[in-house]
Amino acid sequence: MSASRVVSGLLYLGCLLFAVADGDGRELFAVAAGVLVPVAMIWYPEEINDFTLGTWGDGPVIDRPTPPVFIAGFGWLLLLLVVVGGVKIRFFS
Repeated sequence: MSASRVVSGLLYLGCLLFAVADGDGRELFAVAAGVLVPVAMIWYPEEINDFTLGTWGDGPVIDRPTPPVFIAGFGWLLLLLVVVGGVKIRFFS
């Protein structure tokens, strides 16, 4: 398991612990679902790229793969925004 997966998994668990400490089951579900997308982008960038490559209905064709590092990097950006926002809300409001 890579360091990226371990760190993102720990951040995911930390977000869940904050949600449990602060709210009820609905808040836990919302946090778990919202943070799962960035973690999936970090853990499975190649699979996400394979899924999005090709045509979407009658729309434009995606004909070149996106480098997995870009997908994982965007996942990290989203995850860190959620973590920083959660810390700011939890401790500074």
